[in-house]
Amino acid sequence: MALFRTANNIYNFIRRTAYVVDEVAATDTVAIDRQPTADSCMQISVSGGTDNTGDAVFTGTLDGSAVTETLSFTAARVKNTVAKFDTITSITTTGFSGEATPPTIWIKAIGSDGSPMQIEYSLVTNRPIHTSYMALRGAANWNAEVFGTQETDWMQAVVNYETIWTPRVGDLMQDAHLTVDKWLIRAVRPMRVGYGYRTYYYEVRATRLDT
Repeated sequence: MALFRTANNIYNFIRRTAYVVDEVAATDTVAIDRQPTADSCMQISVSGGTDNTGDAVFTGTLDGSAVTETLSFTAARVKNTVAKFDTITSITTTGFSGEATPPTIWIKAIGSDGSPMQIEYSLVTNRPIHTSYMALRGAANWNAEVFGTQETDWMQAVVNYETIWTPRVGDLMQDAHLTVDKWLIRAVRPMRVGYGYRTYYYEVRATRLDT
């Protein structure tokens, strides 16, 4: 029950996260999942290990100059670098991987005030969807984030169900042909149809992203 025959648009789907390294067991050389997209401090969480004792070394650059900072741990904690990075070239640790139970770590890009620095990464591309466009006048079935009666473009779309990914609130939809056209997903609802009442589609409601 694919949408190929009824689709009227082709869209890419993008997820936003502050995680440079997703949650993982600590190793001597940490695999970097994503690069910061702006000058960012690094925030690292160390927890769940036998002793949670060791060092994390961040190496990278800022405006073309080399930057390195070491954070030391003697217990499970969350710590931030003072230094900022626009590129991370390596993250290494010492001490953690030798524990009977190595700790779990995650690393985020944050601003100087501790706010998350969002990183966009592609989920899926060139997906056929069926869209309709309407105007929102102060009434919505998601949390209203703008006071008053400001009119905002919004879109209702039907998206194919796939096992490899699921649209989420906060994801972005991007026109595959007009890539500056982006929409912020505000609500997602599975559409169950057919024998066995299975999910075949998702109904997605989104507002145009102000850039």
